[in-house]
Amino acid sequence: MNREIKLSKRLQRCNPSAFTLVELLVVIGIIALLISILLPSLAKARESANGVKCLASLRQMANMNNLYLQDNKGWYLPRTYGYTVPTPSLANPNPIINGNYLPGVTPVPQRYWDHMHAWRQYLGMKDYGNDTSANTQYAPKSFLCPNAVLAFDRSNANAFGERLIYLTYGYNAMLGNNSTDPHLFFGGYKAGRIRESAAKIMFADATDRQIQPCQSHYYLKEKERNASTGGHGQAIAYRHNNAVNIVFWDGHAERRSQESIMIDNPSNTTSYTTALTSQPNFHQWDVTNKYGN
Repeated sequence: MNREIKLSKRLQRCNPSAFTLVELLVVIGIIALLISILLPSLAKARESANGVKCLASLRQMANMNNLYLQDNKGWYLPRTYGYTVPTPSLANPNPIINGNYLPGVTPVPQRYWDHMHAWRQYLGMKDYGNDTSANTQYAPKSFLCPNAVLAFDRSNANAFGERLIYLTYGYNAMLGNNSTDPHLFFGGYKAGRIRESAAKIMFADATDRQIQPCQSHYYLKEKERNASTGGHGQAIAYRHNNAVNIVFWDGHAERRSQESIMIDNPSNTTSYTTALTSQPNFHQWDVTNKYGN
């Protein structure tokens, strides 16, 4: 009998009792509680890191623009450029531009800043050699804003795994077209024309290659969509907790709330310009103080 008792005790030592159901539920509850505490902190840390990375890329965009300026007689990278020749007609068989006959001139289609291989050059990226290369519009994924969901879609990749830069950052379209020739597109300015550079938007988070103040409210309902994906073009993107990262013409970059950037698009077309430009937030879009705000 004593031998059986000893054997039973030995077996109990070798096979300790398992968790009871209550103990298991308590452990699971503790783990779930820890996860619920840590997840918001981890998400916040991740968003903070994404914002820092995005701001760093925007500062590089401003540096690129300043390097371009130094090599181009004080001109910033143009927002748009191109040259068209009017179609000959019976009334005008020889197109005249600025008083000069231009028969046989090959037009250059209107293009935008992201078509220029210069921006990639000054950022130290692979140079595809000319403005007609489709790859000029792409950038390495590491350069893009991590929150630019549309840009990271595989359908928007080139053969090198790069993504479209204009689905991440847009150039302030208030530069306008400062050519007096109706057939010449050139949206750019010399450095001396920029007013209050620390307060004026250069590049910002966007879903299009250029951004307009009158389109600044569309992201709130359309998110990462643009004119090609069922949304509106030229929209600034509030993709950082309802805020947007911006680099200004003096080179500094910061995050701004949507309330401090957004412009209401006036519905009254008879006084559209006045209704648009009279809004307090318009000032930071008006690069040259054209409207005197």
